[in-house]
Amino acid sequence: MSDQVPLVDAVRALRREIVEASRVAQDEEVKFELGPIELEFGVEMSREASGGGQLKFWVVSVGGQAKKGSVTTHTVKLVLTPAGGDILILDQLDEAPE
Repeated sequence: MSDQVPLVDAVRALRREIVEASRVAQDEEVKFELGPIELEFGVEMSREASGGGQLKFWVVSVGGQAKKGSVTTHTVKLVLTPAGGDILILDQLDEAPE
């Protein structure tokens, strides 16, 4: 069985990392404005028999496409654009470099 993480947990972990990078950047001389984030995941889709047959997406470690029973691994690309104003990760130098 592959290592599985719910997609919502993977995005939540990314969000926490971005917030932490922004906090750390407050004391840095050079910062970067956060733009669109492109993520590529290996995902498995599975359908649960209970709960109305709801589909679930799981992020998995990918070593190519794999099939296990009725579960197939796919590569999915997400482009996330941060909302809520400018987020600085690592600003321009106050002075030009020498």
